[in-house]
Amino acid sequence: MWSGVTLRRRFTHICWTRQLWAAIQPHSSGNVYVNYLGQEDDEGVDRVRAAYGKPKYERLLALKQEYDPQNTFVMNQNIKP
Repeated sequence: MWSGVTLRRRFTHICWTRQLWAAIQPHSSGNVYVNYLGQEDDEGVDRVRAAYGKPKYERLLALKQEYDPQNTFVMNQNIKP
């Protein structure tokens, strides 16, 4: 992905992207689309919660605790029981 690009140029692109992200955050709804999330280890639990919203997340959590207490099904946007 970064082949042939100098370290300075990479840093320039990364800084630009972070500045853009910071600039658009005040205009964001804060919502997350669950299908665009990465793994929980990368995104964090809060992003998974935000994708579903509090009422749905709590309902999914209750279902997960009842039907998958061993957390067998983890190859998704995981909700830990």
